[in-house]
Amino acid sequence: MADERFGKRRVPKMYAQINELRQAIAAEATPRIQAAWDKVEEHIDYVYQEVARAAERGK
Repeated sequence: MADERFGKRRVPKMYAQINELRQAIAAEATPRIQAAWDKVEEHIDYVYQEVARAAERGK
């Protein structure tokens, strides 16, 4: 996935930033923010799975 892009954005950089946010929320967020993140996180993971599948089909 190191060379994958989503538009002009590098997927590994995006994924690293999401992980940084994930860690910050887990460490410092209020319960309400954590609950909202939990609902959204599964959608983010789905998008990255689809990017990986599309890349595999394109090979």
